[in-house]
Amino acid sequence: MPHTRNFPDKFDALRDQAEALVERRPDSAPPSPTDVLELIDELKIHQAELEIQNEELKRAQDELSDLHQEYERLYEFAPCGYLTLNAKRIVTRANLAAVGLLGETKLGLLQSGLGLFVAPGWVDPYHAALQNAAATGEKQSVELMLKKTNGSAGWVRADIEADRDDAGAALQWRMVLLDTTETKAMEDQLRQARKMESIGTLTGGVAHDFNNILFVILGNTELAMDFAPEGKPLRKCLEQIQEAGLRGAATVKQLLNFSRSSDKTFNRIDAVAVVRESIRFLHATIPAAVEIHADLPDRETAIFADATQIQQALMNLCINAAQEMEETGGTVDIAVEIETLEAPDAARRLDLLPGEYVAVTVSDTGPGIDPDIADRLFDPYFTTKEVGKGSGLGLSVVHGIVKNHRGAVSVDSRPGAGAAFTLYLPLAAGERSETPPGPHGETLTGNEKILFIDDEKSIVKMARLMLEGLGYAVQAFQDPAKALALFREKPDHFDLVITDMTMPGMTGVQLFKQLKAVRPNIPVLLCTGHSSLIDGEEAEQLGIAGFVPKPMARRELAAAIRKALGTPP
Repeated sequence: MPHTRNFPDKFDALRDQAEALVERRPDSAPPSPTDVLELIDELKIHQAELEIQNEELKRAQDELSDLHQEYERLYEFAPCGYLTLNAKRIVTRANLAAVGLLGETKLGLLQSGLGLFVAPGWVDPYHAALQNAAATGEKQSVELMLKKTNGSAGWVRADIEADRDDAGAALQWRMVLLDTTETKAMEDQLRQARKMESIGTLTGGVAHDFNNILFVILGNTELAMDFAPEGKPLRKCLEQIQEAGLRGAATVKQLLNFSRSSDKTFNRIDAVAVVRESIRFLHATIPAAVEIHADLPDRETAIFADATQIQQALMNLCINAAQEMEETGGTVDIAVEIETLEAPDAARRLDLLPGEYVAVTVSDTGPGIDPDIADRLFDPYFTTKEVGKGSGLGLSVVHGIVKNHRGAVSVDSRPGAGAAFTLYLPLAAGERSETPPGPHGETLTGNEKILFIDDEKSIVKMARLMLEGLGYAVQAFQDPAKALALFREKPDHFDLVITDMTMPGMTGVQLFKQLKAVRPNIPVLLCTGHSSLIDGEEAEQLGIAGFVPKPMARRELAAAIRKALGTPP
């Protein structure tokens, strides 16, 4: 309002006029009524202007108050933490998010140094960031691990700015805290996934070579057993070699299953079978001072699950237990049973729907768990282990896996009396899975002509003896190109081709396609120690007659041959 901006000047002029009227000398002419009335009108006008100005001032003050309250609400309830530190680095102002990040009350936080909440190892970077902000006048960013008052840890990124005086000394620091705990967890999971992918690639390469070696060992052992009568010492030695080779093959399979990078695949599996496989793997993993005992039912305990993830959960629990007893020794007990959870019990204790569950319990004779930390066992990064002994993600991974399977985890422990973790997984309804055939059975023979290709000389020699012992006429090659050249010369001479997958110059699949181009109806068996390029399902889609993983027993190879030929032995 322009007429209010120069109001003081007008008021001064009116005051001067009024004083002139009052101080007029007696001998002078009295003011006319018109002059007095005009002065009164002027005063009324400016009184009205003053009232309008007062109203606008009050409205502006109200708006300013509203803006201040809105700012305070935005500051207080902002999703990130805001802190103000004075020149002595004491917290003088904090919002609710900052209070929550530190797990402290506002009253307890104010007049405290933020350094009290910074975890050891991050205190120096924190103070260095404050110093740099004051020295340069530029914003500093630093990642910090904070320890809450309840003992749990979290990650933040702190953006720090300093208000400085003319001499450059810090008057105060203003700080924004962004919670990065979940981001760090995802980064760790990504690193773990990449590490597992690298391990899987390495394991695949080792598995291919190791399975070829085992194939030679097991194959020649079976051939030697044909000449060793039952009950003789030589026969017993060969049986021990065979048993050790089979254990080696099972270990390689476990490594491949555990380290493979794949999407979660939920299938109907037997929980007892997964536990047995895990126990075999654990014997080579945990310290010798720790024994493993198992109480497993004979009946199938079917669940819909990802077998690799369930195995990972069991491995984490067992390795945690073993590490607690590494110095003193002890026992890890694994038990599987079926429990029926009624509605009140399930809802109260485990937050599960009522029904039947497979309960897998891993218990130990270790030192037990302190009740003060029991509520934080499944928190990411929480660990009581020394640096290098664990990241604090093991139990949180277990919890996540079981929750993804619509299950729950319970903990029972007392200091000095060990700990017991029970995984509750929903029992799969329906018929039981078919029991796979046992390791023994009839060895099938034949008299057909077989073309065998493998780049390993020892495998070629052993396979020729094995196949000829089954009655087949065999021509074997190490070079797939030479084998293909012979097949082109005599396409009707062979009844079956058995080829390795990974060979120099030509893969088994490439050879298969070349063979099919010459004779479309030739059956081909594909053998491999391990390949990332093809599996049994993909081989079947290509039209390959059979996919046989190495090492295989003579009986398994004989059965695969008869199935591929589609004729009786």
